[in-house]
Amino acid sequence: MLSAVTVALAFAVAADRSTMTEGIARLRSQALDQLSAATATYEFADTLLDNAEVVGATDHPAAIPDGVVTAAAHNAAATYFDGTHMWAANAISDSDVLVVDIPADSLVAQRADLHHSLLLLGLVTSAIAVLGGWAVATSLTARLRRAARWVETGADGGPREADLGRDGDEVGELVAQIDRLSTTLRDRVRSEQAFTADVAHELRTPLTALVSAVELLPREGPEAGLVRRQVARLRVLVDQLLELARADQDQRSPVIEPVDVVALVAEIAAQIPAIAPDELVAPDEARMVLAEPQRLERIIVNLLANAHRHGAQPVSLEVSGGCVTVRDSGRGFPEEMLTAGPRRLHALGRSAGSGLGLALAQTYARQMGATLSLGNESGGVAVLTLPAVDLSQN
Repeated sequence: MLSAVTVALAFAVAADRSTMTEGIARLRSQALDQLSAATATYEFADTLLDNAEVVGATDHPAAIPDGVVTAAAHNAAATYFDGTHMWAANAISDSDVLVVDIPADSLVAQRADLHHSLLLLGLVTSAIAVLGGWAVATSLTARLRRAARWVETGADGGPREADLGRDGDEVGELVAQIDRLSTTLRDRVRSEQAFTADVAHELRTPLTALVSAVELLPREGPEAGLVRRQVARLRVLVDQLLELARADQDQRSPVIEPVDVVALVAEIAAQIPAIAPDELVAPDEARMVLAEPQRLERIIVNLLANAHRHGAQPVSLEVSGGCVTVRDSGRGFPEEMLTAGPRRLHALGRSAGSGLGLALAQTYARQMGATLSLGNESGGVAVLTLPAVDLSQN
């Protein structure tokens, strides 16, 4: 649009200048012709034409420009255009100058008409430029939105439209690059998920035998205790791998219903006392959220377990406005985790954890359409955002 307006403005300036130059030249020619006729008439008949006047070279009416009189007193003839009149003067004696003037009404009217036409042309050009720019922008953004849906559908593994309409232009190239990148990332994620499932299943059988063998160890002794703790840790890791593999393959739609978070946390504390929160803040009007009970339970279990295992006491759980917040008093989450999010089998910072607990919580949250965000505020903070239940409607 800016280029079109610039071109229109340049054209208007050029047209106005050309019109003025030609009009002034035409008026000057007419004024000189009338000056010649007036001079001849005055010299032979001592008579002045209607638009002619004899003035003194040093004393003349204020309406007559000084420049034309002064120039005529030293030259054969002179002209001067003041914007509304074309003046022509010729010295007829040492002290007198013959002056004629031609009104430039026709030129002024012609210029006004030109300005009006140029204004209309500019408005039309601007309107066309705006409409054209809008059409191009709409077409481009429509293609980009369609391309985004096309790439997103492919990234989710769904069926794509048969024809995206790629024409080999910049948009088509951008779509192709994004599609290749999303395909690579999707394949990498699937490979990682398959690896997780394979490792979990391959470790399951020898782990069962290892657990049975540990039961044969003596009850006393530091070595036996160390082996039992490490086997228990390995068992938790394998169980988490199996759970994560099942979660990745779970394509069923979540069954969302009102859930009493306080009652759910009480059940968790009764089943796993070691991860019970030291403080539970849940006002009556905020204790209900919309979620799938089983997935919400697994999320809270993993968040509490992570806070107890890698944070420091006290650990609190707060329910407010559809948000379930778990806080600990430890060092907080590593900066890389805050930036990139939880990553399975990827230990960060000083933690010796596998990252599977938070990865599981994030997977369950995404499957329910919820969000899980991590932060550091006097310790680690994990916030699960869910729709709240309006108790006033019950």
